[in-house]
Amino acid sequence: MAEGGTGELIIGGVGLARYLDPAKDAEKYAPMPSLGWERAYRSGDLVRYEEAGLIFQGRADEQVKLGGRRIELGEIDAALQALPGVAGAAAAVRTTAAGNQILVGYLAPAGPEDIDLAASRELLTESLPAALIPLLTVVDSLPTKTSGKVDRHSLPWPLAGAGAADADKAPLNLPEDAQWVVEQWESVLGSSVTSLDADFFAYGGGSLAAAQLVSALRVRYPTITVAEIYATPRVGALVDAARQSLPEGGIQAPAAERTVRPTSRKSQVFQTLMGIFLNILVGMRWLTYLMAANHLLADLAGFTAAPVVSWWWILASWLVFVSPPGRMGISILAARTLLRGVQPGTYPRSGKVHLKLWLAEQIQDLSSAISLASAPWVPYYARALGAKIGNNVHLHSLPPVTGLLSLGSGCNIEPEVDLSAWWIDGDFVHIGAIHVGAGATVGSRSTLMPGTSIGAGARVEPGSAVLGKVKAGHLVAGSPAERRGKAKNGWPETPRRTT
Repeated sequence: MAEGGTGELIIGGVGLARYLDPAKDAEKYAPMPSLGWERAYRSGDLVRYEEAGLIFQGRADEQVKLGGRRIELGEIDAALQALPGVAGAAAAVRTTAAGNQILVGYLAPAGPEDIDLAASRELLTESLPAALIPLLTVVDSLPTKTSGKVDRHSLPWPLAGAGAADADKAPLNLPEDAQWVVEQWESVLGSSVTSLDADFFAYGGGSLAAAQLVSALRVRYPTITVAEIYATPRVGALVDAARQSLPEGGIQAPAAERTVRPTSRKSQVFQTLMGIFLNILVGMRWLTYLMAANHLLADLAGFTAAPVVSWWWILASWLVFVSPPGRMGISILAARTLLRGVQPGTYPRSGKVHLKLWLAEQIQDLSSAISLASAPWVPYYARALGAKIGNNVHLHSLPPVTGLLSLGSGCNIEPEVDLSAWWIDGDFVHIGAIHVGAGATVGSRSTLMPGTSIGAGARVEPGSAVLGKVKAGHLVAGSPAERRGKAKNGWPETPRRTT
């Protein structure tokens, strides 16, 4: 093929696979005598040969990719053509306004009688996998190319009233909330709805489309789930499910627009200057290692790359900047000094309290106050910060630098729980206390917002976000967390040995 020419991409070599079907294997992996290949794979991809490489131009056959799988449109065409009352049929992949790809089947009737789309879809379930049953619509005729083949690109899109027997009905006259749900439906599936009995899956919906629809609906109905799409696939039932998912107050009005001021110049200067100090803090650990290495080279090989520092100074530097107790001590001293007198409340963003809080957390993070080696000391570290820790507490997450944490005896805080107990909302920083009752469990990667109180024996499932109060003995999960039942009893407490 000369440069600039277009042809089919053919692949050869020892890495070729094969088809289990001998006939298909012989077709796709036929010999290529011109190159001396006994087997060569006909990919079906059209490519253009350029100096920079091969540029994909499309398919030489009717194969398309849909939902992560390759399908032959010719096989779909054959199944559609076999339907009763159909003179001609063609399938095509279309993209909706929401970016969702769906398979559409266009049917041209053989006579004046209408094609029963519902019955046709039922017949297709006998010859096609469920994922390959297209959205059906009727057209007067199929556009063709000069070669006589169907021109798939000229088939109508978007559709009006496809997939239902009542496609000729007038548009629905619905209340505002129901009309909004229908509009989201139409945006995802790419065809207008003319009946509340319209079925999501009959209109070409699938798992990806369901996720897209739920994402769109959550703008007004934040608790609706993908499971509800599957449980109520008809648009009328989905409207009812969306309404029932709302709290008693109904749809909440959007929050009023507000202007958030940028970070002040003074705060930026302060954080930049503190960045120098923080980098020095990190560098002291490496300096300790370098001083020790320099001393060893001087003692063992007589080589000195820098002035030799006394082992006593190296030991002191190691105790302060490298050892777990020293690093925890730096973090504790910084937090107790910077945040002395800070109480739960609301403070200005970029104000003194916020900047002190930021600096204390940066020192905690960059000093690596808690690492794998110091994990058993986390409860003691939390107490030193000012937290109230009961007996037999299993604390596997960083405590807040504010010290505004109370953990009852026997409670369990799993890894990666966010206990920072502060958050930023616009121009304000909200700081609060967190209380976890005796015997309660907080699952990994959960978030406890400022002001959270978890009752004794309660359980928070992993990945939950808790704001407010959880009653004793309750099981909560989700974001935001909701009650899911009663918490199961944990392991019995091991009795203490007495002598």
